[in-house]
Amino acid sequence: MVLVVKDRVKDTSTTSGTGTITLDNSPPAGYQAFSTLGNGSTTYYAIQDANDAFEIGLGTYNANTLTRTTVLSSSNSGNLVNLTSGPNTVWVDYPAAKAYLSEEGIDKSFTATASITAGKPVILNSAGTVTQVAETSSTASTISSSNGNEIASVQNYTRDISVAYDTTNDKIGVLYANSNHYPTIAIGSELNNAITWGTPVVVNSASSSPTDHSGQKLAYGNGIFVASYFLDSNDTNYIKAGSYSGTNSITLGSAIQPNTGTSHYTGGTIAYNPNANKFVYTFAENSTTSIIAYLITNSGTTLTTGNSATITMGYTGNNKVIWNEYDPDTNKQVIMTDHLYGNEGRIYQATISGANITIPSTHYAITDEGTNEDGSKALSYDPDNDKWILFKANTGNVLRANVLTASGDTFTSGTATQISSQYMRWLAPYYDTEKNKTVLVSNKNTSPYNGLIGFVTISGTTPSYTASSTTVGNQTAERLYTHTSLYNPDTKSGIVIGATPLSNSKAVGYVLYYETLTSSNLTTSNYLGVASTSASANETVNINIPGSINNDQVGLTVGQDYYAKGDGTIIERTTTTTTPNTTPTATIESLTTVNPSASAKIDIIYDTHNDKVWAYSKDGNNSNYPTVVVGDISSGTSITWGTPVTVTSNNYSPSSKMSNRNLASDGAGNILVAYRDQSNDYARVKVGNYSGTNSATFGNELQPDNVSSLNGFDVGYCSSANLWYMFYGNTSSTKWVLIKQNSGNQNFNSWDTGTVYSGNANIINNVYNSTNNKIILGLNQNTNGRFYVCNTSANGSTNTGYTLNIGTEQSITITGNAESYGRAKLILDTTNNNYIFIDSLKPNPSGMDCSVITESSGSLTQSTPQNVSTGTMSDNTAFYNPNDQKFYGAYQIYSSPYACKNYLLTVSGTTFTFVDGNDMPNADDRGIWTQGIYIADITKGVFVGQTNNGYDLLTAIMSIGSTTSSVVNGSQFVGKAISSTQLLLGEEKGNSMAGLSNGAITKGKPVLMQADGDVAQVKETTSSVTFAQGTKVEIESGWLDQRVISYDVDENKFLVAYRDQDQSNHGFCKVLSVSGTTVSYGSESSAFNSNTTNVIDSVYDPESGNHVIFYTNSSQYGYAVVASISGTSVTFGTPVAFNSANTNYRGTCFYDSTNKKVVWVGGHFSGSYLLKAVVGTVSGTSISFGSLQDSGVSNTDYYSSAYDTNSSVGVYAYHNSGSDGYMGTLSISGTSITWNTPVNFYGTTNVTQSFDSMTYDSVNKKIVHTFRDSQNGKLMAIVATVNGTSLSLGTVVEAVSYANGGNTIYHSVVGTLQGVVPLVYRDANNGYLKYLQGTVSGTSISFAGGVTLDSTNIENTPAIAYDSNNYGIVTSYSDQSTHDLWAVAVTPSGNVVSPNLTATNYLGIASNTVADNEECIINTQGAVNPNQSSLTPGQLYYVQTDGTLSTTAGSPSVIAGIATSATTLLVTKS
Repeated sequence: MVLVVKDRVKDTSTTSGTGTITLDNSPPAGYQAFSTLGNGSTTYYAIQDANDAFEIGLGTYNANTLTRTTVLSSSNSGNLVNLTSGPNTVWVDYPAAKAYLSEEGIDKSFTATASITAGKPVILNSAGTVTQVAETSSTASTISSSNGNEIASVQNYTRDISVAYDTTNDKIGVLYANSNHYPTIAIGSELNNAITWGTPVVVNSASSSPTDHSGQKLAYGNGIFVASYFLDSNDTNYIKAGSYSGTNSITLGSAIQPNTGTSHYTGGTIAYNPNANKFVYTFAENSTTSIIAYLITNSGTTLTTGNSATITMGYTGNNKVIWNEYDPDTNKQVIMTDHLYGNEGRIYQATISGANITIPSTHYAITDEGTNEDGSKALSYDPDNDKWILFKANTGNVLRANVLTASGDTFTSGTATQISSQYMRWLAPYYDTEKNKTVLVSNKNTSPYNGLIGFVTISGTTPSYTASSTTVGNQTAERLYTHTSLYNPDTKSGIVIGATPLSNSKAVGYVLYYETLTSSNLTTSNYLGVASTSASANETVNINIPGSINNDQVGLTVGQDYYAKGDGTIIERTTTTTTPNTTPTATIESLTTVNPSASAKIDIIYDTHNDKVWAYSKDGNNSNYPTVVVGDISSGTSITWGTPVTVTSNNYSPSSKMSNRNLASDGAGNILVAYRDQSNDYARVKVGNYSGTNSATFGNELQPDNVSSLNGFDVGYCSSANLWYMFYGNTSSTKWVLIKQNSGNQNFNSWDTGTVYSGNANIINNVYNSTNNKIILGLNQNTNGRFYVCNTSANGSTNTGYTLNIGTEQSITITGNAESYGRAKLILDTTNNNYIFIDSLKPNPSGMDCSVITESSGSLTQSTPQNVSTGTMSDNTAFYNPNDQKFYGAYQIYSSPYACKNYLLTVSGTTFTFVDGNDMPNADDRGIWTQGIYIADITKGVFVGQTNNGYDLLTAIMSIGSTTSSVVNGSQFVGKAISSTQLLLGEEKGNSMAGLSNGAITKGKPVLMQADGDVAQVKETTSSVTFAQGTKVEIESGWLDQRVISYDVDENKFLVAYRDQDQSNHGFCKVLSVSGTTVSYGSESSAFNSNTTNVIDSVYDPESGNHVIFYTNSSQYGYAVVASISGTSVTFGTPVAFNSANTNYRGTCFYDSTNKKVVWVGGHFSGSYLLKAVVGTVSGTSISFGSLQDSGVSNTDYYSSAYDTNSSVGVYAYHNSGSDGYMGTLSISGTSITWNTPVNFYGTTNVTQSFDSMTYDSVNKKIVHTFRDSQNGKLMAIVATVNGTSLSLGTVVEAVSYANGGNTIYHSVVGTLQGVVPLVYRDANNGYLKYLQGTVSGTSISFAGGVTLDSTNIENTPAIAYDSNNYGIVTSYSDQSTHDLWAVAVTPSGNVVSPNLTATNYLGIASNTVADNEECIINTQGAVNPNQSSLTPGQLYYVQTDGTLSTTAGSPSVIAGIATSATTLLVTKS
């Protein structure tokens, strides 16, 4: 119920007495009627009768009556007033006892320390002044690195990569040799410390092999990028310019070759001189002493070679330029040269004057440089000191540096200084003008070869180096070669381009940045209120404090609570953001029960009437017959398929062009299926209907026309005429047919046909537009698009009463071979009422073209086809999502390994944007997708296709649309909006809350929140369960034995595992479903073990939602496999050995719910039947085991076990070499086991038990163990109590007695929530399956209520499992004569205690006692409740499901709080 209080609600009544009053519904002038509260609303009321008696209370209004529920105060000593016949006055009144807002200090004046704006939150300073809540920003002192954004694969991670920055467009350009060895440029944008790279553009489609840290360079200047690169084919350097063309791409001009001779393979360099507005290009001539520098000018992307200058080196050949950079202090070009082997380093200064460049022979000679040249020398310019730093890392495995000062034509040098002992290579420095220091990025040339960051500063001519703890990409294990770097002046961050050699070489871009830190002046204790006036610094400002209303807000949502953020904004506590999903992902499922075989056309459709998915294919598992399979996709995450249904027993063997749509739906539950009869090459159709349990039935077959050599067809439904239609054709014509279905059944009434086109053409597909009742048909005739606009019209002379009108042929451009492999498709855009034509095969094949087709008055207009992708694409299909108005597609990559991907296509006007998506994985990486549909019910798309190796039917459920996330905005409560501009300021009751009670609540008792928003006292309710017995069901025939069973709580199914002696003793499973006591079952699974199997036991793991089956294989090794249920199907993980030695198959297992582990207990043949155990951890469909744990007990056999959830220990039983029975406990820690001393439970009498002989009674918290007395044939039982890790045993009782001790009683038991222990057993006299029900009392158990479940002779031990959702059991067993597998369900009688406490719904402790539908105040976290008794101070207390408090955790484990005295409890959740 809702508590409602409104102003000016008043009425009169003439009702007398103490009961419900009827209102006159005649409020006085200026007042509202009680009906404004709404029916069912609870409100506070006041009554004054004609004799001035009064009553104030809580009541419920409904249909002009007021029920007086609770009296708060009255003139009758707090009791109901016996009203006179009136007239009595009744009104809504908020009681004073319930009011908590103070009227004091609503608006106070303070002095502002700085400007304050009305409506903004303020804080109170220690001096009594106020300041507006605000944030201040600062920059972190520690550099950070992004994780890296991959650019592309490169030729080799050691080959040169260069970077330049476009200051006009704020873009990053990178030049590298791609995986084909082609020089390539990628353009990137930096945003939020990440780089988004565009599609790389190849500079020249010829091999380029740049050497380490030289060979190809990129520069930017005068509006263009200029790339210098070397081609292997003629040993020559080239340069080429390019300009930014939008969308992170570049448009290239023509290449020029400044030098006519051959170049050294180390390539050239390029750099821009802004003072001269020219580029300086350098290269080393091959086999000479010359290095030549050219001036290059540009007009747009057209380059012109100017004058040159020559440097003469001391060696002939093998010379190179390793640095070329502009000096802004001298306006000269600094050129660093070297010999290939690194022993003739020089630095020159080149002067540019007009059209000339001069390079004096005077130079600075680099000393102490060593011979290694893999990026071991670098220059960096320090503009603040007008100095150059020369880094050298190739001598002595240390880092050295010289500070150089330009002096005339050369440099003066400070002392070469070792600045780091770290062995470095691939030096890539840049200067940070914001931090005024050089950042040196390098490769750590010792393992693990990751990227390093250091800072270099200059004092005079002395450099110093400080290493950063940050590594490039935040990696310390990834090998990174740091090729180049630069400083981004727009974002004030560093850009590092490196290469990683992992799996294959990749170029990667990283951002080095300093985080912006924000801090607020708002704390948890200084908030004051909201300004009601504006003021400047030192002026008086008025502040609304809690209890008042601030009128200076905008855009509030009435009724919402508002909070102050640290930046001073007032906003709702949480904001929900919806983000479009630009990279859709798909979940792939394989249906092995249908085998489409090669080149099959597969279709899918959604039956909106029954909410089912229909898939169509021929089935290679069933003579290639046309087949449908119906599935349930209501979960939105997977499809539960039914058994395949054969449409007709006629062979179906289509060509690759056979059909586009085989399925059509009329929206009323009828599905048309079209197929080809191989015997006569005719098209045939049937109508199918959903028949329940994911299956279908079909009506009669229709052959609409005798068209031979059928090469394609396409079907649909015309809603305006209520007719099916089909287009079909052969080499001579394409025809249409209209088909009328009988009303009320699946059969056909009549049909009409006609010709669309005379000639050999292939059907692309058709689209029916229900908006205008038109059909667009696309044909392809030798890549000539012939499209037709068709519509139906009434015609009384035809069989169906309609004819199909074929419009004038329209010419549509087809750029690919659209008749092959499903590479073209017409799709209806239902939002814009036009059509998208995708054509994904160009002549090679490669790429995809898209165009928009609009229809008006029967005419089609096509936009110019746009090439949206250049990748090799085949078998392309797509669908339209009207929610986000995007197209989602899937295709096969038409090159090895022929994998599949999805894509996203958007259109604006006639412009398309294509985003390549994620891989569409399947079992063998090779697949074909033939059809896609959008399903509005689950807001997802579904594709259908097949694997190309193995030919399984595939479906892909695509998650599309948007993702929603919530952000907590603020924690300082301000108030509640009472209008769009007004905030009622208040204070949160941080340690208490009010709620309307559902049922009586006593103060001091734990309280929880219900789903409807009311509060209730924690308690248990008891319900009675009546005994019911089902009918036995044969679930599998054959020689089946060694069955085990476990219950799946999540799927509400049972899993039976068994051995099939007719199938070479392999292990199989079946899924059982129970409705009441009726058992149904799915198909037999594939084999979980394909050799000789001995099934040991099985258990359900609720943590993973899967089952674990333990068994031995043909080598008698112990194995386990994880089984996963989906619907009635079972899939298996990879089997894992837990004991690679002889293992006793008479073992047992249990689930440890405390440690979330599965535990096997059993015997080890190879060591005198040693008692052992092992702990398994399930993750998804995988299981891993710890080491086998030895108990030290030998000569054991016949094991059973259970898990005591109350004591968190496992309990096991076995018999020893003398067949004496023992029980013990074991404790789990990780995967280790502690064996606790076992105790004898039946003296020296021979005992036998099995895997299901022991159970845990969770209601009575006892272990119940049953066993057979082997000497007298009696079935016995004993109750055990676990204390810590010890067992105390009750008295052994007789469950079943027989005079003939030679007969065997096979049996199983299971615990229930009813507080009883069902026992199923084989009657030793006649072999019947019988049932008893045990009841534990103290330390003993008694059995009663025997019934016969099966009056045939069964064999061996029946398996048993309990359904905790529906309070029933299922037992599975084999019969003695045929050995078939059976199951029967039983509902045990008893009482089920249901708690309302969960692990998450506990609120706190009630601070007042209330009746039903009254306001209860709950002490929540942080509050102290004073209404306890007999607590131990300092002790942690837990809520129990019966509403009491205990120092022992219950189930679920919910903390109530900590006792602060014998009568007080501090409410806490930890």
